[in-house]
Amino acid sequence: MILDERVIEALLPYPDAFRLFMHIVLSADENGVLTTSRTLLKEALGMSDQTVRTSLARLQLTNSVTSKSTNRSTTLTVCGYGSYKVEKSAVQPAVQPAVQPTNEPLIPILSNTNHSRITTNNLSNPIKKEIKKKESSPDLSFVAEEMLPVVKKWLGYKRERRESYKSPASLKQMYNKLMRFSGGDPDLADAIISDAMANNYMGFFELKKRRNDKGDRRSNEVSLDDGRERDYVSTL
Repeated sequence: MILDERVIEALLPYPDAFRLFMHIVLSADENGVLTTSRTLLKEALGMSDQTVRTSLARLQLTNSVTSKSTNRSTTLTVCGYGSYKVEKSAVQPAVQPAVQPTNEPLIPILSNTNHSRITTNNLSNPIKKEIKKKESSPDLSFVAEEMLPVVKKWLGYKRERRESYKSPASLKQMYNKLMRFSGGDPDLADAIISDAMANNYMGFFELKKRRNDKGDRRSNEVSLDDGRERDYVSTL
């Protein structure tokens, strides 16, 4: 199997999209067509539904795959599939050689210009940095799409403080707390974390309670002033 270098460079920064693309290419029929569904793709690759949807959108955005959906299935077509096909004898020797152990992670792709396996050491520094960045990014597939920018903003703030959530469970607890405080309103959620960032807090707090507390104090002050006024009037 030979892939265009442009496809490699476009998809390597997105490991999930790359895995999905390779699955489609290897599972497609002789015309590069695969009839499947998001559920089947999710089960085959061990991805969440959100990750499958995002990865499919990435493949369409890079013109790697076209998609046509019906109520029952999704038909995926690999763009330029004819240029990927080669004779099996050209890539599979009659006798399989013994696999030599290596510490370098291998990417099972052949380049158009060089039919040798590519390792991450052969990639340019920007691509390696992008891959490392993607691998170290937390899984946010459970976050609602409209809340995603707010959560990323908060995680960026935590990184600047050299703080992080130690496990997926603690990350989900943070998200559930933000959803509870904001009622799922992204604008209110953004206001909550912006307030915490402005005050350099380690965590965020519910704005409603703070406002109510201030309101209660103002009410007490007004009540006290009214009482003093009544006492003054009564002495006249």
